[in-house]
Amino acid sequence: MNIRLVPICENDIAAYKKDMQEAFQKGAAHEFGKLDVEILPEQDIDKSLSTKGAVAYKAVADEEIVGGAIVVISESTQHNHLDFLYVKHGVQSKGVGQEIWKAIEKHHPETKVWETMTPYFEKRNIHFYINRCGLGESQSLCKLSN
Repeated sequence: MNIRLVPICENDIAAYKKDMQEAFQKGAAHEFGKLDVEILPEQDIDKSLSTKGAVAYKAVADEEIVGGAIVVISESTQHNHLDFLYVKHGVQSKGVGQEIWKAIEKHHPETKVWETMTPYFEKRNIHFYINRCGLGESQSLCKLSN
């Protein structure tokens, strides 16, 4: 699968947030069953988007949006942060997340350290970041929150 990262524009934001929220909601429901709580509030996405150095990408394959990511880039330290990475509901488990991550690394080759956080109970995320993306290896850092 050939993934292109395209910076989001104003016209993309509503659908981008909806897709991201759906992916996180369905991922949590897969782990815990139906939930009556919103897993990723819109204000959390807005906070990430408004962070200094934030870059939001939509991931496109065959002219279809298959996911996206928000990264925060520090040009001075090159210790960069992955705030969110999502794969659109319906296209998971096909290597899309890994391809998105590879594309992010290609877009930011000057990065010395990548940081991210994921809840300790998100076993699939932890497996993905450590075993698929290589976060946790010497050139990267993966933080797990309680």
